Amino acid sequence: MKKEFTLNFWHALLLLIGVRLLAGVIFALAALLFTDLYDNSDIFKISLHYLESLLFIPPTIFFLKKTNINIKESFFIPALSTVISVITIVVLYQTIVITPLWRTNEFIESLLNHQLKIFGGSIKSFFFPFHFNVIIMGPIIEELFFRGLILKNFLRKYSPVWAILLSSLLFGAHHLSIANLHYYVIAGMLFGFIYYKTNSLIIVTLAHILVNIIAQFNFEYIELDMSNSILHLSIYTIALLSIVFLLKKGLKPIPINDRSPYSDK
Repeated sequence: MKKEFTLNFWHALLLLIGVRLLAGVIFALAALLFTDLYDNSDIFKISLHYLESLLFIPPTIFFLKKTNINIKESFFIPALSTVISVITIVVLYQTIVITPLWRTNEFIESLLNHQLKIFGGSIKSFFFPFHFNVIIMGPIIEELFFRGLILKNFLRKYSPVWAILLSSLLFGAHHLSIANLHYYVIAGMLFGFIYYKTNSLIIVTLAHILVNIIAQFNFEYIELDMSNSILHLSIYTIALLSIVFLLKKGLKPIPINDRSPYSDK
């Protein structure tokens, strides 16, 4: 009987590197062969970014079949209470909790000045062809690849903590940003845990889309005068604890056939 193939961390890393290298070669050839378009046409560059996203689809389909992952079982919408919990988690995460990670200097400055900075301000200029990829197509393909394929395989191979952590490291590396690596890894952990608890690619994709939508607003924070830094920190702490509570209690676990047996190999 043929042994079932399962992606481990190194397989997934090589797969990710291969796709990113192919994308890099395509960008380099485009810049070399179509220099004028590459330098002067935004539409041409956006088309390359669409192609970069689409490059993940063939290996995802191939390895879903090769690893015998039943991805269809993840295409469902959970109970309304779970949907509300996920929306609350994402809004708290993006508007309050993420501030110290994304804008650390501003957070420290506002803390010292007894001011609470929460999300507000105006939306960025919107360019539909580009933002459709960032807000809609990108999250769909990334969730299918990183959660539907990689995390689901890792849950066969590793414990849940290691599976989520390792898949999140790959998710962070995928974004090619050293300065913001910690942000993308933590976002990957959030998406990973949502998917682990719900087994719904639809709900984790919607969470990813919502995160990216909120990120399209300018970070012009509303400043609220605080009487002291303890009150300031308390609001962040309450928001963080609310996220933890909702992740543990607000998400209804759904049985996943590919989740067991666990091993720490």
